[in-house]
Amino acid sequence: MFGKSEKTRDSLFNEYTISEQFIEIVSENPLNARKEYINNVSKGKIVCPACKEKINKNIKIKLGVSERIEVISTSAEPIHPNHRPPYINAVPLMDIIRAVKKIKSTNSVTVLKSYDKMLNELGTEFDILIDKEIEEIKKSDEKIASVIEAIRNNKVEYTPGGGGTYGQIQLEI
Repeated sequence: MFGKSEKTRDSLFNEYTISEQFIEIVSENPLNARKEYINNVSKGKIVCPACKEKINKNIKIKLGVSERIEVISTSAEPIHPNHRPPYINAVPLMDIIRAVKKIKSTNSVTVLKSYDKMLNELGTEFDILIDKEIEEIKKSDEKIASVIEAIRNNKVEYTPGGGGTYGQIQLEI
């Protein structure tokens, strides 16, 4: 909680009060103080004043879920922890084939034959979508290879799903 004060301070966080459930920080500009506070907490720079006063321990404050969402959503660049592998966009091969051939059903004989043909020629679906060289995929089907290349390079737009429907890829072949 941030309160407004007319006093001038050299730090945003040097005046506070501790109640049963809250630490109230007093500032000239509560909105800026909140932003700076969240930024400093996300960097692990803020020690809990209540813990320091009452139990004499320097326990770092951690962000709550809503504050973490705020940090992530207002970041200029995507925040990706170093310990996590990168996110991989992988649209199911059946959906790619269906979209390229402009067929609505994934149970279509044409889609199933194309899918089986690609698996027999190129290996597993995961290999085709993630690892196989685009030139190799082009030998099997050029249009599908170009869509897979666009997906790998994040150049495909998606129509989001919702309400029981799946999202769709938007293709301009």
